[in-house]
Amino acid sequence: MVELGAKIKRKTYRFDLKKKYQYVSHYKIKERPPIEKIKDALRAFTAPKKQEKKAEEAKAEAPPKGGFNFVVFGSFILIALIILVLAFIYLASAPVPPAGFQPAPEKPIIENTILEGQILTTGERGNPQHIAALLINYDTHNLENYSLIINTYDTKLPSEVFILESPRFEATSYPDFIRVLRADLARRKIILNEITINQLETMPTGAIVIVPSGVVPKELLGFDSQLTLQKLADRGVVIVYIGQPFTKMYNGTLVVTTPQSTVSTLPVRFDESTPVSSSEGFHLFQPLYRVSGAGGFSSELVYGSVSVSKRGNGAFVFLPQTLDGGWRGDFASAADDVARIVFETPWAEANADPAYYNFTNLPSYNGTRYFFSQPFKSPNATAKVDFIGYANSTNISVRETLYLQLEKPDENNLYINLAGRVVPTNITNQPVRMNAELNEPVAAQPSMSLVITDVNGTEVQSFPQGNVDVQSDKSFDVQVFVDRGEYIVKLIDDQGKTYAQTYMKVVSPEIIYLGFESQRKSAYNFDIRMDGNPFTLTQVNVKVDGGQYGAYTFTDSQRLRVDVGSFTGGENLPQGNHTFTFTSGGLTVNVPVAHLRPRTIFDEPFFWITVILTGGVVGIGLFFARQESVLFALDIPDFPPVAKTKIPLTPDTILGIFPKVNETYRWKDTPLTVAEVKNGFKDIFYKGKPVYITDYNVEYLLAELEKRGKVKESLGYYGMTEWEKEHSLEYLALMRRVRDICVNNAIPFTSTGESKEADSIITVVGQQITVHFYEKGTNVRALLSKVLPAIGKGISIILFKNEFEKEKFQQLMNSSPSVGPLIVKMEADSSSLLFLTTDELEKMLLEFKSM
Repeated sequence: MVELGAKIKRKTYRFDLKKKYQYVSHYKIKERPPIEKIKDALRAFTAPKKQEKKAEEAKAEAPPKGGFNFVVFGSFILIALIILVLAFIYLASAPVPPAGFQPAPEKPIIENTILEGQILTTGERGNPQHIAALLINYDTHNLENYSLIINTYDTKLPSEVFILESPRFEATSYPDFIRVLRADLARRKIILNEITINQLETMPTGAIVIVPSGVVPKELLGFDSQLTLQKLADRGVVIVYIGQPFTKMYNGTLVVTTPQSTVSTLPVRFDESTPVSSSEGFHLFQPLYRVSGAGGFSSELVYGSVSVSKRGNGAFVFLPQTLDGGWRGDFASAADDVARIVFETPWAEANADPAYYNFTNLPSYNGTRYFFSQPFKSPNATAKVDFIGYANSTNISVRETLYLQLEKPDENNLYINLAGRVVPTNITNQPVRMNAELNEPVAAQPSMSLVITDVNGTEVQSFPQGNVDVQSDKSFDVQVFVDRGEYIVKLIDDQGKTYAQTYMKVVSPEIIYLGFESQRKSAYNFDIRMDGNPFTLTQVNVKVDGGQYGAYTFTDSQRLRVDVGSFTGGENLPQGNHTFTFTSGGLTVNVPVAHLRPRTIFDEPFFWITVILTGGVVGIGLFFARQESVLFALDIPDFPPVAKTKIPLTPDTILGIFPKVNETYRWKDTPLTVAEVKNGFKDIFYKGKPVYITDYNVEYLLAELEKRGKVKESLGYYGMTEWEKEHSLEYLALMRRVRDICVNNAIPFTSTGESKEADSIITVVGQQITVHFYEKGTNVRALLSKVLPAIGKGISIILFKNEFEKEKFQQLMNSSPSVGPLIVKMEADSSSLLFLTTDELEKMLLEFKSM
């Protein structure tokens, strides 16, 4: 046998399944709509019973018992939802008033009379000022809000309004114009009467005469009359002229050319070559000219197109168009413009800011009391009082305007330290110093007393002073024990003669609760203010609930932080009403703080009735719906992993976003928000596709660049460090914050480098605000050299990044003995200079716009 020498090798092949698969059968149940099943159930319930055999056959053919009856359960759920919806509508809707006749709301009414007026002394010795005190009887009906606005003027204001009856050029809308004008003036109880040229010659001093002739009557230019513009102005008459330049005039009923010799001698000049346009809110269309003054007349432009030439108490107001041409037949707009001129008296400039008195949340207001103006220089003034009432229920406002000429009868003065701001003696334990300057023409020494009267004219305190020389300066120290408010202090003799009187405003520190801190709930913050301004108390003792939650002491503080955490474990005070008692010298103030759970829908009994009823319906549904155990199988397929792409970015690429975004918005070196940086990534492409990035990654990249010194952050804005050539990034962030505030609220402002007087000048409702930035490392001397010259020209503000920087600056001003910081502190105390953070600036501007 031959051996072949061959070997047999065996190879084994094994196949394993990496994934196990399972066949799954899918079934879909097709059911009849629920409404059909409900119909079948009703038919079966109402149909007669079948024979037993048929019932057994139906039973044999029917599906086996068991399973959840969704029809029954769904019906009960539907009923429950209907109950819940009806309950929600009942709770959310306001109660509907009963049907029937509703009487029309009554018209709001105001009746006011100025009974008397006086000029009071205020200010300081060597710098006297005056205040108008007006005793007003007011009576209102059907009002919810009522305001008095007092303005004072150095010039005498006309209180009567007339309209000249004469030939009219381009004035076909005159009948409707005068009808609407009469109605507009009547709303403020001003009567409009018609007069002739002859009556104008004998017009008493102080009147407004409206001349809507379109072309000037020749009599006003001195032809066939004793009238001239100079004579009318010297008599204090105000002419409101509606028409063309005086180069044309009415001669009877004909329009003729005014002689050049007459035009050249007029105290006004007409410029038809310089274009003017009406400001927003004033309706005059296509003004023809502007007027400049001559021969003792001054001139100015108001409302953008109206020229005012004045001399003494008289004035000429030129509306440079005819009645038809200036308003294109819109007689209502013409009447509104003329009425606005009468009400606002643009020829007279107020000598002080207006004083506001507001009454709210009562159906009517009536009484007799004194109201006071703001301080002014002159001892003589005309007081103008605007009364405004508003009824929310009818959306109707009513107005009235009254005037009173006031004159100080003598040269006697009475002053109170700190311009009449007095803190009661029971708080300071110190008397109040008053100084009298008496300059009577005849020497005498009558027995006198200082008398304090309140706004109702009632005497509240009296201080006998013995015999006082009426031609001397005299000082008095008196113990003032009266409540906060406004008062008149008089120096009178035993016969009741008043020698001098002054204005006194009694103020005392107020403790204002600001709330508790979100991070430390046991810490409660309070502000100390007096007369609306921050005030420092030397020492304050605080007890919480009479000492139950501790007693605390603070020194030299304007803001108090009372932390009761050692008694509450770092939490709020327990729910309920609590009292913080503050004591400083003779001052004791109780500030209530309530921790009450807000009432919710769960406190409504009807809510629980609805929940119980709904739960009962659902429970009954579950009881009647048969149940069985049902097994479910889930077939979950594999999900592919989410693809991620790593994109390499250099620091220069990210830094390039900042100038690109600035270029897009036409900015220069302006810091950006995180959102703006994120949007800038859309301009970066990787493999032909734009890059999208999350907020977290943007913040991470900015943090890395900040660590490397390429980027800095301030006020939530990020900017490149290479921008810090002329200004620091903190300065640029402050300017960006000012930009955002002003742009968001449509307020004009100046940007970086546009103003030499301040870092930014903001103009809101006609008020100019100069803003100076304070940043870390600022040269304080250079800052004060810019701030001090701007004070008095408007509102001046030093803007800070945050409250910490502001308090640090205030401490620096208080501790410095130099003249500059001392002046800044005095101006800040008198509110001529404001220290604000950016958030406080935004709040102030919004309040300005809401006026």
